[in-house]
Amino acid sequence: MPTIIKKGIPLFLFCLSGLLSKSQPKIDPASIRPKMQWFADAKLGIFIHAGIYSVKGVDESWGFYNKKIPY
Repeated sequence: MPTIIKKGIPLFLFCLSGLLSKSQPKIDPASIRPKMQWFADAKLGIFIHAGIYSVKGVDESWGFYNKKIPY
C-alpha cells in the first residue's frame, strides 16, 4: 500500500471527526445555581496536601514501610 494512502486515510478520518463533532449547548447559570449552592454548603472542593508525600525518602504507604511488603 503506498505511503500516501497509509498517511492519508488516518488524516482524512481525523479531519472528518472534527467536522462531525458538535459542541455542548450553553448552560444557563441560573439553572445550575441550586447545585452550586449545595456544593458550597457541603464544603466540598479540592484538597491539596503536600506534606509527607513531598519529602524525599519517606515511603508513601504503611504497606511498604522500610521498602518491605508485610504479606
